Amino acid sequence: MAHLGLSWKIINASSFAVNTLATYVVGASKHSAVNILGATFVSNQSISAKYPTLVTPSGYAFSIWGPIFLLEGAATIYDVFVANNAEKTPSGTTVTALLGESSVYWSAACLLQASWAFIFGANRIVESTVAMMGIAYCMRQVYATSAAIQSGGESGLTVRNVTLRLTQLAFSLHSAWVNCAAIINVNMAANALGLSYEAQMYIAWASMFAAVGIALYTTYKYQDPVPAIVTAWALIAMGNNDTTPYSAVYVALSVAKAPVDTLQAQYTVAGYAVGFFGVVQAAIPLLTN
Repeated sequence: MAHLGLSWKIINASSFAVNTLATYVVGASKHSAVNILGATFVSNQSISAKYPTLVTPSGYAFSIWGPIFLLEGAATIYDVFVANNAEKTPSGTTVTALLGESSVYWSAACLLQASWAFIFGANRIVESTVAMMGIAYCMRQVYATSAAIQSGGESGLTVRNVTLRLTQLAFSLHSAWVNCAAIINVNMAANALGLSYEAQMYIAWASMFAAVGIALYTTYKYQDPVPAIVTAWALIAMGNNDTTPYSAVYVALSVAKAPVDTLQAQYTVAGYAVGFFGVVQAAIPLLTN
């Protein structure tokens, strides 16, 4: 989609607005539950407490949504009210070009994420996992498009260049984080389905390797440190979560705490290792220029 017409601008902006409202009115509600048109939806925090997992991160990890929504919101406003419709100007690629090339997947990701807030809030964990996988796939496509777009030779702190880079950062953060969120969702589904402790432990270990593998591959392929750093943020939060409700779930199953401690320690180590890889990736351009 070489040019982003007004209709796609409206669709993109509307989809983002719906996602923002659903996320903060339903998912991040300060109340344990909200009533909308007679239907009750439980907050993310309450649902997470109901289905504890071995990989549930510390609460601070979710603060990453703040910069994601702020950056994506700024890009949306800039696109609608400031940017022109040209795919490229003589001095570089615009935010409009990026949103134009990725608009189908971007709108789909926003609408799926809004749907996820309601599905998850309705206590349908397995269905929400499917929705989260859809979000991760769509954001992967958006990220791939974003990573492939260069500045067209423009450099410096121009409005066009800065807004493009910040939008690319937003999509990189978003894609990397929903990969981690999908892993958490899978583990919650295992709990909701009543799988045994042993099965949940295997899934938790597999989740760690999946998160590390995806992060390292993406960072290496696109020469982008953000996926590794975001994944490190998530893994360390998973490993350092003192509220992992061992006593609420696994004591009842007469399971020793040592394997849980070992798993959390390995998540922490993996997080620091992936983070180090991301920092090195970020430093390479600085050292070689």
